[in-house]
Amino acid sequence: MEEYLDRHIRISTRTKFRLDEVKKDMSYNAYISEMLDYFEVTCTSPKLKIKNPTARLEKRIEDLIKIVKCQEKDILRPLLDNSFSSGSMSKNNEQLVRLANENKSLKEVLQRYKQSGESPDVYKRKLDSLINLINLFCDKSQFRKATFGNDLLVPESYFEKFLDKIKSDYVL
Repeated sequence: MEEYLDRHIRISTRTKFRLDEVKKDMSYNAYISEMLDYFEVTCTSPKLKIKNPTARLEKRIEDLIKIVKCQEKDILRPLLDNSFSSGSMSKNNEQLVRLANENKSLKEVLQRYKQSGESPDVYKRKLDSLINLINLFCDKSQFRKATFGNDLLVPESYFEKFLDKIKSDYVL
């Protein structure tokens, strides 16, 4: 429990009026305690009367921007230049072309789907039946347990048949 000492602080009438306005329904002790906590947390002091309190923050932001620009100039730009000169960009270009072609083919598939007029309910029913098929094929009770541990023994042909069933019934 906090120990309270009766102490008196002398303030002018105008200062008391201003303090009463900002403290509202708080006690003087609680409000002054919050003010001191604020000064400690923000590392500010009433002695430092800054006209524009955001000026310090703006200065720090400018410093960060300078750091990023310096890193861009000293680190990122040389890396980019090296990647262009070493020929690794040609591999990236090939990947971009491949991805663009794949994107084009996916757009064509989507367009065919839209033109087919197949409703979303039909598609949802197909997905539901696929989920049921997966649940049926992946039922743990169908498989033998390994002699050690919790692993299940699954024949290789099982998954081949499973994938063939999915390809025949569900793949476009």
